[in-house]
Amino acid sequence: NYEAIIDSLKSNNIIPVAQSLFYRHNNPVYNTIIDSLNLSIIKLVKEKNVDYIDINVDLIDATGLKKELTIEGIHLNKEGYKIWSKKIKTYLLEKNNK
Repeated sequence: NYEAIIDSLKSNNIIPVAQSLFYRHNNPVYNTIIDSLNLSIIKLVKEKNVDYIDINVDLIDATGLKKELTIEGIHLNKEGYKIWSKKIKTYLLEKNNK
């Protein structure tokens, strides 16, 4: 599906940007699956010449998604969304200044 979405966006002159899928808090089995999926996304975006934002680098610790950034271990809370939005805003500002 990711490839079809990227192709569709590009065919409509929309510049796609991919981001990493989020980890969960304290769920190593799920997070291993997310690692695999993120690697697949990275491979695809390289092939399709699409930018990739690794959002997890700012949201995780050794347990996965930081406990203080999640409501119940899966969804971001207000502080998590602030970090996410700051990362996206920084990307957009950098991209617009090129």
